[in-house]
Amino acid sequence: MLRSNADRICAELGPNDRVLDIGGWYQPFNRADVVVDLLPYETRGTGGYRGPEKERFTADTWIQHDVSSRRPLPFRDREFDFVTCAHVLEDIRDPVGLCSELMRVAKRGYIETPSRLVEQTYGLEGRNYAGYYHHRWLVEMGDGEVRFRHKPHLLHGHWPCHFPRSVLRDLPEERWVTFMFWEDRFDAYEVVSVSQIEVRRELEEFVRRHYRYPAIYRWLDSDWPGAEPRIRPRQVVKKLLQLLPGLRDLGRPPVAPSIWDGFYEVESRAFEPPRPVPRVPRA
Repeated sequence: MLRSNADRICAELGPNDRVLDIGGWYQPFNRADVVVDLLPYETRGTGGYRGPEKERFTADTWIQHDVSSRRPLPFRDREFDFVTCAHVLEDIRDPVGLCSELMRVAKRGYIETPSRLVEQTYGLEGRNYAGYYHHRWLVEMGDGEVRFRHKPHLLHGHWPCHFPRSVLRDLPEERWVTFMFWEDRFDAYEVVSVSQIEVRRELEEFVRRHYRYPAIYRWLDSDWPGAEPRIRPRQVVKKLLQLLPGLRDLGRPPVAPSIWDGFYEVESRAFEPPRPVPRVPRA
């Protein structure tokens, strides 16, 4: 969660406001009374924390729940005054369904995901793909709505569809994310496109709005008239073009923190067997 927004939320909340944090395992929001996450309480805080120094939630109010399981959140309608959901929606199978649950259980809230500028940057984590490896969605927010687009494979292999890593060099912190404060409700939907041509066009247009590749890139990437098919110069040039945007980053180790080495796997099922849900005591 963007630190300035975490501070704003804390400043605006009343002392008796009940707060829910969805997916807070990596970086818990310490002002939350209740946290819901797939992973256990004992392993929380791998990425630090946001909000006050002291955790307001406890082991008893940390609820392990799979938000992709189709089971509703184990809370009454409008049970919470505020809900936070930061860097979760881009990960899960059904973000639209979770958005509906956020609106059901809370009166207002805050959502945050990586921005498309970041998610479409080649070499962000590794040298062979764009954005974060495990994210499923490209997310945009504005005018009271959240739009989810499938993150397609061609984003990684087709250079006009992604940015070079250099675009992030001077990018301010607030543009690494997209976020929205909401009250009562917001609109959430998936943009479904069955046309590969239109998906590619949309990705390329997004890149062109924010970055201009040198003209020589497009000239080199065109077919060479009269070339022998078996030589395939176009494929050779395309390989070179994939390297060009990231030449300044050669020699830098990929972002791969050692905390993830040997990290265990967790199963996410369509329907979980019924299990007791601990009741959360009111403050």
